Amino acid sequence: MSFFDVGDYSNQSNPNESYVSESKIEVGVEQGEDEVASGAHCSSDKFQLPDLNEEYVEEPKTYPRYRYGTCHSYAEVNRDYEYEEDDNDFEESDDEEKDSNEEDDFDEADVSFETNQEFGSVEELKAWVYQRAIASNFVIVTKRTISKKDHLEHNRITKIWLCCDRGGEYNSTATQRRSGSKKIGCPFSLVGRLNSKSDGWRLEVKEAKHNHKASQHLEGHAFARRLTPDEEQLVEILHSQNLEPANILLTIRNQNPHSVCILRDIQNVVNKIKIRMYAGRTPMQVLEQHLVDKGYIYFTRENLSTNAVEEILFVHPHSLTLWRAFPHVLMIDATYKTNEYKIPFVQIIGVTSTHKSFCVAHAFISKEKHDNFLWLMTMLRDMLEKCVEKCMEPRVIVTDRDLALMNACDEVFPNASKLLCRWHISQNILKHWKKRFTKNDWKIFKLSWARLCESPTLEIYEYNFNRLFDRLHREGRKDVMDYVCDIWLNKHKEKFVSFWTNTNRNFGQHTTNRVESQHANLKRYLKGHNNSLHGLVLQVDRILESQVIAIKHSFQNSLFVHMRHHKIPLFDCLRGKVSHKALDLLVVQLKKLDDLRRVNGTCGHQLFTSCGLPCACRLNWYQRTGNKIPLADIDVFWTRLNVLPEKIQKDKSTLNEEMDQKDEGYLHEEMDKITQKLKLQSSPVKKSMISKLVAVVNPSMTDHRPPEVQKDTRGRPSKKKQQQRNEEANKDDTKKKGVQRSRIKKSKDKEIICDDDFPMLVGSRYKNVIKNYKDWLPARYRPYITDIEDVEPDGNCGFRSIARGLDMEQNHWPFVRQQLLDEMTINESLWRPLFSRLYLELYDEIYNSINYMGVEPAPLRNWMTMPYAGLLAAQKFGVIIQHFSIGGNFTYFPMFDGPATFPDHITMSIAFVKNIHFICLKLTSDCPMPLPHGIWSLYARPEAKEWEALYSSRIEQGKALTASNKSKNRDYLNIFG
Repeated sequence: MSFFDVGDYSNQSNPNESYVSESKIEVGVEQGEDEVASGAHCSSDKFQLPDLNEEYVEEPKTYPRYRYGTCHSYAEVNRDYEYEEDDNDFEESDDEEKDSNEEDDFDEADVSFETNQEFGSVEELKAWVYQRAIASNFVIVTKRTISKKDHLEHNRITKIWLCCDRGGEYNSTATQRRSGSKKIGCPFSLVGRLNSKSDGWRLEVKEAKHNHKASQHLEGHAFARRLTPDEEQLVEILHSQNLEPANILLTIRNQNPHSVCILRDIQNVVNKIKIRMYAGRTPMQVLEQHLVDKGYIYFTRENLSTNAVEEILFVHPHSLTLWRAFPHVLMIDATYKTNEYKIPFVQIIGVTSTHKSFCVAHAFISKEKHDNFLWLMTMLRDMLEKCVEKCMEPRVIVTDRDLALMNACDEVFPNASKLLCRWHISQNILKHWKKRFTKNDWKIFKLSWARLCESPTLEIYEYNFNRLFDRLHREGRKDVMDYVCDIWLNKHKEKFVSFWTNTNRNFGQHTTNRVESQHANLKRYLKGHNNSLHGLVLQVDRILESQVIAIKHSFQNSLFVHMRHHKIPLFDCLRGKVSHKALDLLVVQLKKLDDLRRVNGTCGHQLFTSCGLPCACRLNWYQRTGNKIPLADIDVFWTRLNVLPEKIQKDKSTLNEEMDQKDEGYLHEEMDKITQKLKLQSSPVKKSMISKLVAVVNPSMTDHRPPEVQKDTRGRPSKKKQQQRNEEANKDDTKKKGVQRSRIKKSKDKEIICDDDFPMLVGSRYKNVIKNYKDWLPARYRPYITDIEDVEPDGNCGFRSIARGLDMEQNHWPFVRQQLLDEMTINESLWRPLFSRLYLELYDEIYNSINYMGVEPAPLRNWMTMPYAGLLAAQKFGVIIQHFSIGGNFTYFPMFDGPATFPDHITMSIAFVKNIHFICLKLTSDCPMPLPHGIWSLYARPEAKEWEALYSSRIEQGKALTASNKSKNRDYLNIFG
């Protein structure tokens, strides 16, 4: 409840429902280090911060003037003020500061501050005092300063008071939070004065004694622990490298052995860095701005109802360049537990001619469904096709047995060969059947299975299959063979057995192990499971940079470094023209050739069919004929040692040779079309379309909401989760046995009225809510309440309650916030003057309090503030809002429009309970209506006044209800009449 709430204050415990201070901020008053410790203080010496936990006691309304301190991160806290008085006017205050504790008797510090030295500046004086105090394990801080204007009208400090950091007193009124203070009224005092003649500073000791012993460890003094500017810069550099605060602390303590900073100081600096990075922007604005700044090509897809981003695909410019050069193979897999939204993170990996992995693209997807993967693969294909020059599509795509992903790849890349990861298949079989084998038998089974998967011909496949079949049946493991056949071989053998997979070039890629390796590499960079999307993309940047460096190095080695084992006459035409990896594979085939000659075997031509390199049989022909391997016998994949794009091979029957035009003329042509379409639209539509274009060009203005946090995440569950699942499974039988009984009780419960004060609430489901909130609901309105719905108490409860009142799910609270922000922005010319009449900066404060879309619980400053949010919501949604609380009951009508504008309006009700929470109510359609709020009564437009006439009878009933209540409760002052 705000300053302008009026109504019945009966049974009131705290009228300030919004916890928004009604004080006036006073800026520019003097303060010192002591004030910063307390956060805020009143101009009155006896005033203390109010404790929100204390019971409210009504007193004459006085509004104290608060003043808030600010602290520079590198220097002592001091404020400069201009005074007309001379220095002598402060002699009396100097004497007052000599107050010391006579009961305690402590020796003077070992270091004396008596000096005739004249200092060149106040900073030099403070540094001298600070260093001498630290030497004796005392900490001296600035208490206050006085400044005057010089001849240039610049404020200049002329006097400074220095005191012990344990001087003064601090009394906390907090009851919930544990608090304490190191201040014990130490009388130690120094005064520094500027000599106007010599322009130097002299130091005077007012009180040299402390009433306490020197500190044993300076780590307990926040002032002594402060980081220097160089140290803060080092923290920022190390934090950007994803170093943990504990390791940053060790680095600083190692570089500066005299530093006494602690882990909390490092964490505070890191928090300041994060605040500076976000600068009031939403997570999506930060992410999209970073993607634009780094030159990423990215696409997003949003939920149309909530505007929450569901999918994000982003491709680094280096990745696009590499992919255009090596589009032959794609390996796709998702990993989990990488971000705070718990959504899967998809990595698409390619491979170069030197067998170096590189990231083609990354994506966040809300669900692993066919529609999500179809959008992802479509965007990927369109991006490749819309390059300046069309490039070759992938030849091979390797995935695990995710049917949704497999079907999406079939639709988008029908000509590519689709392979299943052999490693995932082996892991699946291991998971289900390893327990059926002994250790030795399992090794034999794995070897037999590998031979079956690598069968180069149909005949060899049938042979290996029969051997495996016979062995398992002979050993009594028929069920294992049935599983392997039913799940894998009968349905998918064409996707992982070499005889079928080698019909297309796959360059030796039969698994997604490269993707799994990139998953592990990424998680080595990440700090944990709850990383922000922006933080995760920062680590992707680092990984990509290291990949590019490694790839360039491998290219250069293949071009200019001739390895000793490659100096074979057969390779004379290949050295320096194909990658070292291709030559290594040929060397392996030459060694294999010797083995085949001994047993008169055949190689199966696997290297030729899968990789495009001469197999052992062909190498045998070159040796017999004395010919050298020509470059033409090597697939183009192995000859590419640069990042120039791989062009499409011209084929008149299947390919279209037309190129996309992306020159200046094309750009102007498209912009002209957009301009013509804009001119044909109405003004509101035109503004909406322009705002979307601006958001595309300037991502920091995007209104995209971050993804919704997913609850059902994949990945290995923790032991605690496993135990919970087992306990829930054990309870299933008990629940099933009691089904019939529970149904009988349920039918009886429907007839039960839990509380006589709520005759309309029937059923035991209301028992808890009545128990929790009965005392916070007005007694005269209880008989009219037909439903009470609690919402999640996460700081967004007010907006959740409005969402429920609008018949939406409560998780649509960001939509309500965004709509209220839109209302304030679109009709700023109406709302700003209105709120300015109440308080000059009120409009901006209300806007900032509503502007919150985070996933964490909303902080106190972003809670819903009544009556302002009620007035905005009534106008934006065209509804009537009834607001109930023990501090007063009010009705909010639309402020600027009458009933004719909203003929199908509804009436919703919310209640403010326990001084911290909102709930949603439903009342009968003919219940008495509380009085209109005073702000509405004063400033509503004439056409909006028709609401009061329309509901005059119900409002009169509400007045009568209030009048009958006054006889039993205290009256309140209606300042709006």
